[in-house]
Amino acid sequence: MSQYDPPQTNPVPPAQPVMYVQRPESGLVTALAVISLVLGTIGLLGSFIPCLGSLAMIVGIPGALCGAGAVFMAKSKRVSIGLPVAALSVSLLGVVISAVQMMALNAAAKSIKDGAVQMDETMRRQREQQQQQQQNTNPSPNVN
Repeated sequence: MSQYDPPQTNPVPPAQPVMYVQRPESGLVTALAVISLVLGTIGLLGSFIPCLGSLAMIVGIPGALCGAGAVFMAKSKRVSIGLPVAALSVSLLGVVISAVQMMALNAAAKSIKDGAVQMDETMRRQREQQQQQQQNTNPSPNVN
């Protein structure tokens, strides 16, 4: 070995390319996921309609159930879960927004009812006071 030769080192092996394996699709899982996505989208868009948005839960809950079923079936069959998870997310978001709107409408209705009861009580008291004032200003004639 001459003094000008580079020292011998172990060469680093070239990096192996990463292989991504595409999971197969299942017809039933895809069908459930599409049903869930359609119902969830209708529920999500409907949940933004004032006063009627609370009714969007009627289509949002079945969409969420179909989406949950699609996710569990996809996991058990070891197939792609991207579409079922997206469909479940959209459906659940629509249900949550509808539920919040329903709670807000219930709170508003309760507030209106309480205000009406309070106003009725105030008006009753005012009528009683007016009647007492009329009785005090117009004394009944005494019969002798």
